[in-house]
Amino acid sequence: MRLLVGAKNSTCTRRRQTRTYGLIWDFTSQTRRPGDTRRSPLLGAQVLAEFGDDPHRYASAKARKNYAGTSPITRASGKKKVVAARFVHNDRLIDALITQAATAVRVSPGAHAYYDKQRTRDTDYNTAPRQVANRLVGILHGRLKTGTIYNEATACPHQTESLVA
Repeated sequence: MRLLVGAKNSTCTRRRQTRTYGLIWDFTSQTRRPGDTRRSPLLGAQVLAEFGDDPHRYASAKARKNYAGTSPITRASGKKKVVAARFVHNDRLIDALITQAATAVRVSPGAHAYYDKQRTRDTDYNTAPRQVANRLVGILHGRLKTGTIYNEATACPHQTESLVA
């Protein structure tokens, strides 16, 4: 850390650092999700930083998913329909989201059930984690919009019910 000469500059710098660390702390405490276990402050903060700090930037969860690059593109022409992955995306954001999704599959019963459901539909190894990440982005959007904390029972109710029964 660089020390600045003069009381006014050091006070201003300290205030700015406190405000920045406070924002990151608020983010990580508000956005705990499955997949944030081991590297939680880093992945959580990275995902939020890549999405940006304007709360009104994304009008819907679909817009946030499209920006993240997790939602598929459907191309239809006549009787043909092709569903493909987006190839234009923020590389740092998609890497962080896929890492979170892979960890969520190991840690969260709801995410694991959703992953298994995707794999039984004969989706390949790369598509299934991307679809889990797509679901987690939608959950994140709803939580940031309402200001609620992650709850497994409300995030994946139909997946967790099948595991309990």
